[in-house]
Amino acid sequence: MICIHDFGAVSAGKMCVLWAGPTPRVMIWDPDLVKEIFSDKSGQFKKPPVNPLIQILTRGLTSLEGEEWAKRRKIITPAFHLEKLKVIFTYISTAALMSRINNSVH
Repeated sequence: MICIHDFGAVSAGKMCVLWAGPTPRVMIWDPDLVKEIFSDKSGQFKKPPVNPLIQILTRGLTSLEGEEWAKRRKIITPAFHLEKLKVIFTYISTAALMSRINNSVH
């Protein structure tokens, strides 16, 4: 694989082009650019084609496009609000601590 750092305009942030055989893949790790791509509703940024069997087995957010993606994303976004994640983390931490205590007693 060939990796070309800072491909394109420097102001676009850091990007890397990877060639998987004849197919180019662009990796982006600039948070602002990633946010722009994920919030794009014009259809300008398309996901690569997915194996039909995989698509049937994984009908999640990552495999959806357009309106269906936006609808599903709107539904799940509230679950990832910081305050809700703090509560979930507290429960998980408590369960892990209780498990360790239980295992050390036995």
